[in-house]
Amino acid sequence: MTKKLTKEDLFALNIIGTKKVCENRTIDSGHYLNRSEIKNTRMINRTRFLKICWNCGCAYESYNYNSYGCLPGCSWNIHYRLKNDKPHPVNMVFKTKAKNIKPILAEFGYV
Repeated sequence: MTKKLTKEDLFALNIIGTKKVCENRTIDSGHYLNRSEIKNTRMINRTRFLKICWNCGCAYESYNYNSYGCLPGCSWNIHYRLKNDKPHPVNMVFKTKAKNIKPILAEFGYV
């Protein structure tokens, strides 16, 4: 019998890497009289998460901590399985072992 996971468990168990990203954000703050735009740029710091999808098992990057599917279709399938008390198709214990994670981390540049 498998243990039913809560959404908080789903969010936390599929994260395999994190990194801080500095980005420039451009904001339109108005228009001059000659109709040219006033643009302001500023640096923002964001956290990018490397995760494994609970439905298909592929690796993906997300800015959201609370995501568990790589695509909307995968998220809908996972939500359906949670609602109907069905087990998840991906075995996260096997997928998140150190020997399975190292090639994925190198591929996305987290090493």
